[in-house]
Amino acid sequence: MQKTQTTLGTLKLTGIALLITGFLYTIVQFTHPMDTILNTTSQQWLIVHVISLIMDAAAIVGIVGLFTILGNRIGWVGKTGLGLFMTFWFLIFGFHFAEAFILPAIANSLPEFVSTWQGLITGETGTYTLTAVSVVYSFTGITYILGGIISGIAISRSNVLSRTAGIILAVGSALTVLGAVIPHPIDRVMALPVAAALFWIGISVLRLARAK
Repeated sequence: MQKTQTTLGTLKLTGIALLITGFLYTIVQFTHPMDTILNTTSQQWLIVHVISLIMDAAAIVGIVGLFTILGNRIGWVGKTGLGLFMTFWFLIFGFHFAEAFILPAIANSLPEFVSTWQGLITGETGTYTLTAVSVVYSFTGITYILGGIISGIAISRSNVLSRTAGIILAVGSALTVLGAVIPHPIDRVMALPVAAALFWIGISVLRLARAK
């Protein structure tokens, strides 16, 4: 069966998107300012969260590409894992959008609300009740961990992409649970194995493209 240009284009787009995701995910961990009301209105805060939005969009594109590339090789379990992982990036896009454009706009008028929102990340208790937001944020953690573990295992067993990268994604996602006992913002280091895995998977996809 002859490979079409669309297939090659999908490989390239997927690989580049995952490279961008892994790279930006690393950058964000080292440049994200402390979660304080004062920082919310800073230029660095805006820049980091705009970068985060680009990262989220790239991750969604990359995972959609993985669905296409891996197909039935990963079975319904693997597809479920990718679906969960993509759900995380969709949901976190919404949080990053709010942090980039909504929180700065209300930081002066509703500082308690902003502080409570940031408490979702820092673990501190605020004065506002954000039950629905808190539930959704907790769900992002579930989709990130389970989605990353299942996707990593599926990728490592697919015999299509890097086995090592898949294992790192699975292990890195599992290690995220340690963030519950590591104080913020030190817990940001737990994102680095996942970032490295996504970058590596991107390289693996581009190598696959070169072989076509």
